[in-house]
Amino acid sequence: MRFIRFVDSHGTEQNGAMLADGEAEIFTGDWNTGFKPTGSQAVITKLLAPIVPTTILAIGLNYRRHAEETKARIPEYPILFVKTPNTVQGP
Repeated sequence: MRFIRFVDSHGTEQNGAMLADGEAEIFTGDWNTGFKPTGSQAVITKLLAPIVPTTILAIGLNYRRHAEETKARIPEYPILFVKTPNTVQGP
């Protein structure tokens, strides 16, 4: 089963499992509570990123070996940066 997040023919974002015919079985729920099949199907008009994007705080060059691998100067403190929701891409 290939779990997907998609937009259906009504413009609604849905979670589901991709079927062979270009449709998806719709699931209810979320990553925290779990997903359950509804028994309904929908036409996939657009595939989305598998999760709803959020802002991600990341730490770069946070270990010496990584800095050495990239031939970067070893920083005195780890480098902080963010990835905003618009940087997440779909499949």
